Amino acid sequence: AEGDTGGWCETVVESALAAAPPRATLVGTTDSRGETRLLHAGIAGVTLEAVMRAALPANGAPVTTHSRAYAGHTPAAPAARAGATLHDVLVDGESVRLLSVTLDPLPRLLVLGAGLDAVPLVNLADAVGWRVTAVDHRPAWLERGDLGAASLALCAPADELSARVELGRFDAAVVMSHHLATDRSYLAQLAPSAIPYIGLLGPAGRRFATASQVHGARVLVHEGGWEGWLRADDADGHLAATRATSFAVTVADCVPVFVAHPSGAGGVLHAGWRGTEAGILGEAVRLLAGRFGLRAAELRVHAGPSICGRCYEVSPDVHARLTGRAVAVPTPVDLRQLLADQARAAGVAHFTRSERCTLCDGGGFFSHRGGDAGRQLGVLATPV
Repeated sequence: AEGDTGGWCETVVESALAAAPPRATLVGTTDSRGETRLLHAGIAGVTLEAVMRAALPANGAPVTTHSRAYAGHTPAAPAARAGATLHDVLVDGESVRLLSVTLDPLPRLLVLGAGLDAVPLVNLADAVGWRVTAVDHRPAWLERGDLGAASLALCAPADELSARVELGRFDAAVVMSHHLATDRSYLAQLAPSAIPYIGLLGPAGRRFATASQVHGARVLVHEGGWEGWLRADDADGHLAATRATSFAVTVADCVPVFVAHPSGAGGVLHAGWRGTEAGILGEAVRLLAGRFGLRAAELRVHAGPSICGRCYEVSPDVHARLTGRAVAVPTPVDLRQLLADQARAAGVAHFTRSERCTLCDGGGFFSHRGGDAGRQLGVLATPV
C-alpha cells in the first residue's frame, strides 16, 4: 500500500529491505501522521520517520526491481478494496504479480486558539487520525498541558500566522481565539489561502454592557438587536436572557451579586448599602419573573467578595435603615447577610456567598475604605 505523500527515500528503503528476509512479502503503509511502516509477513517490522511512495508502473508494464522488496505472496485481502491495482512485473527475470493500493492521507487541521474549548476539538481530531496544529498568541494557554494530542502547539503573534505556518498544507482551519482583533487577523490571512474549509467558532455578535453606577436599584434588561459595548446611564444592575451577552459592574467594598438561571439567563448587580436598602436584588428577581417567566426558586444567586460584617461600620442612621434596629454608636453591618435575607424573602432557594473581605484579607482586592482608588470588576456572561 502506498500513501500519496511524497517520494521514496532510497537510503531508508535500502535499510528497510535489509531487515526483511529474502523473498518475503514486504508491504509499506503510511499512517495518518505521515510515518511509513514496513510490514513483512504480516508482522510489524520497521517504523520509518521518512514519508515514502513507490513509483509503480502502469498496469502490465514489466519492470525490474529489487527481489527482496516484492517477491513472495501478496496478501489477498486488500485486493477486494476499491482502488486496488494488480501489476505484473519482472523481478530478476521472474514474473511477479504486485498489488498496489493508493490511500489518500488523512486531513490536517489548523486550530487557531488554544482555549479550553479547543481541547475537545483537538482530541477528537486526533482520535480519528488527523494531524492537528494548534496556534495561539497567549503562552499561558499553550502551557496548560492539555493539548498533547496536537502534533504541534505553536505560540506566535496572530499577524505572523502566514509567515510561521504553511497554510497551504491544511485541509481545514478553525478560528476560535474568541478575541476580536486576533480572529480578524487570522481570517484576513486565511481568506487568500487555498484551505478549502475555514470555520469560525464563537457568537455571531458579541455584546458587552456597563453603566454609570449611582448606588440605586435600577436594573437594566438587555434584549438582542445590538452589538459591541453598550455604556448606559444611571443603573446598578444588568439582566439578559439572550445569548452571548456580557455585563460588568465595578466594586470596591460594595457587593457584586451574580444571578443565574439554568436556562442561560443571568445578571450582575452592584449592591452597596443604598442599593441593598432600595432592594436591588428583589428588583432583579421581579424582572426575571415578569419579563422572562423565571421562577425565583430556580435562580442561583451568589454574593462575591466585599467588605465583611466585621469591617463595615456604618452610622446609627444607616444601621437603622438597613436592619430596623436602633443603635447609639457606629456599628458594623453585614451587607452579604442582608442580601441573603432579602433573597430568601423573594423566594430564592439557592444563595451562596464569598467569605473574602476586600479590606481585611491582606491585599488582593481594592478597598474604598482602605483608601484604594482602584476597582474590581464583577463580570457575568450568558452562554454563547
